[in-house]
Amino acid sequence: MPKDLFSEIGKGARWIAQPVVGANQRWQRSRRNNQALDQVFSLDRDGKYTEAAAVYTRMADEFIVDNPLIYQLYSHDSFRMWLKAKDVHNALRQADAVLRVLSDTGWIVRSTDAVDDLSKMVGELYVGGYVTEAGALSDEINQQLKAHGVPPLKVSPETPAAAATPRAGPSASICPQCGGSLPFSNGDDEIRCPYCGSIIHAA
Repeated sequence: MPKDLFSEIGKGARWIAQPVVGANQRWQRSRRNNQALDQVFSLDRDGKYTEAAAVYTRMADEFIVDNPLIYQLYSHDSFRMWLKAKDVHNALRQADAVLRVLSDTGWIVRSTDAVDDLSKMVGELYVGGYVTEAGALSDEINQQLKAHGVPPLKVSPETPAAAATPRAGPSASICPQCGGSLPFSNGDDEIRCPYCGSIIHAA
């Protein structure tokens, strides 16, 4: 049988098998993710935030090539766990990794949701009282946005180091700039975000 024919048969076999292999890989990944989610929920409930952060990081790394936005989603979960563990150093490392991936892949330009999520990380640092770190992360994000020709974040607060605990209630909402919880509106037309200083107009 000619060598070229063997090559063509091999290509045909790979072409036929590829969808099956791909479906199996997706199923295996989904199964691993479900198991990992069960694990992190348990770790979070038990106050084992460092261990939960590490699991979320592993979950994120599975998507770093195929889907940077899912990578960002799980990385943000890891970031939150590091903050719960009061380990701001590792929280910032996670945020920096997300920013680098989004910048390198171009998603920082293509997805407003990606930028909004980065903004929420800054807001969560302010909420946690990490004012200096929040400012540094905001500056890094804005440098990357500027490099890509995107307008900067509007998170430039003069927030006190001890951030006030956000109030909850029927009229509480989320700041669209930093993700922090807004106080009661009391019928006012404007609300100032206590974390980033943005003015939010009532709908």
